Amino acid sequence: MIRGKWQKPDLESTLGGLKDFQRSTVDYVYHRLYEAGDRVDRFLVADETGLGKTYVARGIIARIVDRLWDEAIESIDIVYICSNSAIAAQNVRKLVSAEFAGIVGSSRITLLPPELSRLHEAGHRVNVIAFTPRTSFDMGNSSGVVRERAIIYNILRRHWGLGDREGPLRLLRCNVGQKRWLETIEAEKAQPLDKVIVQDFVRRCEPYRDEFTALTRQAARVDRTGYEPAGFRRAQLAMVGRLRLDLARACMSGMRPASVIMDEFHRFRDLLDDESEAGNLFRALVETDTRVLLLSATPYKMYTVGNEEGDDHYRDFVQTVGFLLDDDVLEGRFTQSLARLRLELQRARANDGAELESARAAVEGQLRRVMVRTERLAATADRSGMLQELPEECMPTPSDLEHFRMVDAVCRELGARDAVEYWKSSPYILNLMDSNYDVKNRLEKAIDSRADSAQINEALEDAIHDGLQWKAVQHYREIPFPNARMRALRKNTVETGLWRLLWMPPSMPYYDSGHRAYRGLPSEGVSKALVFSKWQVVPKAISLLLSYEAERLGMKSAGGRRRLYDSKRRGAATLAFGRDDTGGPANMANMALIYPCWTLATRIDPALLAAELTASSGALPSQKAIVAEAGRLVRRLLAQIQVSADTVNQAGGRDSQRGPSGTAWVWISLAALDAHLSPTCASRWLHTSEAEAAPAWRGMVQARQGDADDTGFALHVDQFTAEFDRQLQSRDTDDSRPLLHSMGGAGDYVVNMLAMAALSSPAVVALRAFLRLQNTRRTDACSDDMAMALAARIALCFRDMFNLAESSVLVRPRRKTRTEPYWSAVLSYCLGGNLQAVMDEYLHVLNEPDRKLSDICEEVVNAISIRSGALSFDEIVRAPEASPSGVALRQRKMRCRFAMRFGESAADDVTYGSSDVIRPTQVMSAFNSPFRPFVLATTSIGQEGLDMHRYCHDVYHWNLPTNPVDLEQREGRVHRYKCYAIRRNLAAIYGGEVLSGSRDPIAATADRVCDPVFDPWSLMFGMALDERSGQENDLKPYWILDMPDGVKINRRILAPALSWETQAVTPLKNSLALYRMVFGQPRQQDLLGLLQDRMKGGDIPTELAEFMIDLSPPNGKPRQG
Repeated sequence: MIRGKWQKPDLESTLGGLKDFQRSTVDYVYHRLYEAGDRVDRFLVADETGLGKTYVARGIIARIVDRLWDEAIESIDIVYICSNSAIAAQNVRKLVSAEFAGIVGSSRITLLPPELSRLHEAGHRVNVIAFTPRTSFDMGNSSGVVRERAIIYNILRRHWGLGDREGPLRLLRCNVGQKRWLETIEAEKAQPLDKVIVQDFVRRCEPYRDEFTALTRQAARVDRTGYEPAGFRRAQLAMVGRLRLDLARACMSGMRPASVIMDEFHRFRDLLDDESEAGNLFRALVETDTRVLLLSATPYKMYTVGNEEGDDHYRDFVQTVGFLLDDDVLEGRFTQSLARLRLELQRARANDGAELESARAAVEGQLRRVMVRTERLAATADRSGMLQELPEECMPTPSDLEHFRMVDAVCRELGARDAVEYWKSSPYILNLMDSNYDVKNRLEKAIDSRADSAQINEALEDAIHDGLQWKAVQHYREIPFPNARMRALRKNTVETGLWRLLWMPPSMPYYDSGHRAYRGLPSEGVSKALVFSKWQVVPKAISLLLSYEAERLGMKSAGGRRRLYDSKRRGAATLAFGRDDTGGPANMANMALIYPCWTLATRIDPALLAAELTASSGALPSQKAIVAEAGRLVRRLLAQIQVSADTVNQAGGRDSQRGPSGTAWVWISLAALDAHLSPTCASRWLHTSEAEAAPAWRGMVQARQGDADDTGFALHVDQFTAEFDRQLQSRDTDDSRPLLHSMGGAGDYVVNMLAMAALSSPAVVALRAFLRLQNTRRTDACSDDMAMALAARIALCFRDMFNLAESSVLVRPRRKTRTEPYWSAVLSYCLGGNLQAVMDEYLHVLNEPDRKLSDICEEVVNAISIRSGALSFDEIVRAPEASPSGVALRQRKMRCRFAMRFGESAADDVTYGSSDVIRPTQVMSAFNSPFRPFVLATTSIGQEGLDMHRYCHDVYHWNLPTNPVDLEQREGRVHRYKCYAIRRNLAAIYGGEVLSGSRDPIAATADRVCDPVFDPWSLMFGMALDERSGQENDLKPYWILDMPDGVKINRRILAPALSWETQAVTPLKNSLALYRMVFGQPRQQDLLGLLQDRMKGGDIPTELAEFMIDLSPPNGKPRQG
């Protein structure tokens, strides 16, 4: 049905994209919210980390929209509240389709009036309004942000007739500069505001209008005299805080959402506090007929240990359940049931479980009224959830102890504590710490002090000698790692050979790589590394030191004389598009990397060639064999092309008798292949104007003309397009001759280069990968010319990556290979890196329901084009002239690309050599891609709510958390839908059958013109689904796919030998196994201890699962037996 201009969305289309256990959850939650006789207004989906709660929310929203679509309401509004902007950016567009919904987001609710006005003006049938709670519900007496105050001023100016008087202007300006304040007011004045919110706000402010007026008079005097009387600032902030609070209240009351979704709810559970102002604001939002959906794997603190003060598990649990039940009588019954369960757990015996089972069932039934939880543990035979712990050797060395002696001596002289913790956290701690650390702050003050500093100078002598030294960095000398944790991480990442790679190897290669970079990898494979630490200095240390070591090894492999680390010109753009002496294009051969040749992409497919060769030989083909087979097909394609002699002479340029060189024939042949064999789609794209739907190649070029190395880029495109047009016109001439014959002795070379381009050119590979997606999508099938445009854009990003100095030494490392054209070396590297297999896998995991191909392209572009970050360390140097102490700190910047940091401390990270900020979303996109960074280091900020699973199954705990739930949260970042471990196991189980053709007749034939409809990943997941037992749901194979000696989620605890953490590992893991039995209980740690003691004595039944709380939805295949 059409409502206004909007077609009612197809409910089944959305629900059909869910996995079966997600669909069960959606149906049950909707039933509880709308259909049950004892229905509720509030519900919690507490699925285990990584199981797709956002997609469950999407399904629930779809059912709500379907129910309300035909009702007489202006719009169906959904409020989405999440803890930070990174989670919002990741999730909000997953909730609804942008085709029929308007989406607005703001960091605080008081900025919503103009956003809501624009949203309602657009007339969307469905609106999603997103904001974060910390700055929206917690007003206080602060001045807020300048935009808030400008909105308030403009409202009061209009409704109270303030005019442009100095008093109101000065009162609301607070500490912002006059120029910026007036500019913001003017900018906000032009914005229409939501009328309902404005009227309510003015009404709320009326009771203290006289007080406001009196205060503006004081503000005017302050502005004129410059004298600020005592108490004015306090009164000013109180008034601004009051106005902001009433604007927030008006915004809350002005929204009448059909549903409020609170994502990662546990981060702001203080909103449940009935006594707080934040709680009052929140209740104003949900007190109407609004369905509230909470999403969180840990909505209350599921476990509390003795040293965690001020965060009581039992109080949080009861408060959360009380909010959900919203009934004092039901809440009282529930607390009684909890008390009974605790009593039965305390006196449980192996031969007497009936009472315990009854108590457990009572709690389970009451909870399931308002919450469900699906877990993956039961989907594996050993209930391990595919998790294994790998031992790590973190034994300190004598040099580590010498480093500690130096750190301890400095800390003693500075009066700083925790020298041991500082030393354990990171090497070169005095160099790498920022000023927010107490010891670094003391060090800076001591250096700048004019007091007698002989003792501190003496202590710093070793720090000068043994600290990070810029001279060593400048000359790419090896830097020791005097820290056992850092050495272990280096061993498992850099030293595995990852430093040689620009992207991760594919889970299912189409052929055995012949490239040295990929031949030397460990037989068990490699993974990206996700590192969690409680110390902020650690992500910085990891990013800086591992990135330097990877770059140093690359430069070392290059041999010869090395440039200095901070050389202004570490290497010219080797894939340049410059001009020759005549002003013409000088680098046409580079078109082999950036032109998405439709003919090569659709007529030659590495996956199908691999299937054909594997079927005939029974083994994965070699790189040499697949190039030879592709060359045979290229030769057949070229044999179909007839060109005129005049065309050959024109292509040859001035020396027409000699004709084009072998290199020139490569790009000429690309134009000829599409002009003769795929003229329609190629011509349409090459001649696309900027006004048309598909981005024109010329448009991409024009955006790049500021690059000094690309001054002739447009000329290259024009030359290629002109050659294409010449070939197009020469198809029907009388004096035509075979193109291959025209090449003379260059024919074999051209065929080989075209074969390599067909298999591994970034442009051809990207086009082929996009065309595979076309055949798996129900919607958003893009045009052929759009597919070419997307592929060309990605190819240009590859070109930028290969132009980096640290990339070029990996592509063409040895001096003796420097005679090979760089574009050819790039093709060889892409071929050796199985680039087609890499991109097929990558785009497959990016292919989410209703995600546009252009959005997928944008994520790929963000991932490939991320620049090296710039982090700094402080070199401690002798400098008698620089400070009274004779010692100085010299800030030195270093590049970070192999490893990067993520979190609050990285919010202002910039690219090396510029001031461009590296966005956290771009870091996430890059880590979730096969490309660098290969190591991501973070603190607790990256512990919840974010996806980091696509190319990582190794989680490093730099510090052992005291709470077992923190282990699950961290490891849940990588154990998610179609994660890296799942795909590697899937390829190991089914890859051979897919490539051999034994399960599906896919092998190519010599005469077959094969569009790239063959998607090996969709086929393998389909095979795994077909082999499930009737008792298994969609957790297998998408979240769980175990196999003997298969890949698992690796827990790596970097506990230094002899430290307390080595003793705490086993008790923590035992607690993790038992805490599901006792969640919701007071003094939980004591109860866990009792159960653990009885386990040792054999008093607790071994079948612990039957006594655990099971909250899976009733039709979601819950507990068995």
